[in-house]
Amino acid sequence: AYFRLFSVLTAECLGGAFEIVLLENTKDHSVDVCDVVVVQRVAVESESDAESFIKKLDKLNIPLIIDTDDGFSSLPESHPQKDYYARLDVVLRQLIANAKSVVFSTVPLKGEYDDISDDKKCVIENTLDERFWINYRAAKSNIESKRTTDFNILYMGTATHDNDFLEAYGALKSLVEQGYEVKLTVIGAVSTRFNEDWIEFISAPPGLERYPRFARWLREFSIFDLGIAPLNNDDFN
Repeated sequence: AYFRLFSVLTAECLGGAFEIVLLENTKDHSVDVCDVVVVQRVAVESESDAESFIKKLDKLNIPLIIDTDDGFSSLPESHPQKDYYARLDVVLRQLIANAKSVVFSTVPLKGEYDDISDDKKCVIENTLDERFWINYRAAKSNIESKRTTDFNILYMGTATHDNDFLEAYGALKSLVEQGYEVKLTVIGAVSTRFNEDWIEFISAPPGLERYPRFARWLREFSIFDLGIAPLNNDDFN
């Protein structure tokens, strides 16, 4: 997974004020030189590892910060990974209870953890990092030459969004049946592939799954008019 706060901590306005050390696991001795430790989401997967890590940080007098942008406790029963994340959420809450500060991506997500005192909770929203996403060298002529239809739409994500995808599939199919030229490109996002000539399913090349490399690969397409993120109306979303 990509470290969500990396963009914040490496912003140019900070002038390199932070040195980031990536820990391999909770037993990594590099933690001894750290001033603060940030654990993102469910990077620690067992209660025993969490307990020993908490004790080690207490002994070294190193504050722990937790960063999360997913409401694991609100996953619907139909979610394919509900049981898996329910177990990891127990570990996450164990770490949160012992953290100096907890960073959430949205106010509603922050509200889910009402057992945590407000003075140690804060919100930093997800944003696009222009260092990855803006291609200043792309010529407009090259962009236009790659177009194949009147309207190009992108839908991407992890392959757990089949039900969410159906929220948009019917509406887009209706537009196609009415004669509109629509091209939908799906990257990941679903495990079920629809046999439609107006939908193209593609995967990122091996080695480009990590966020910075994926962003640079995706921006080379430069043909999309719209990106969509249909989500079911449930507590998790």
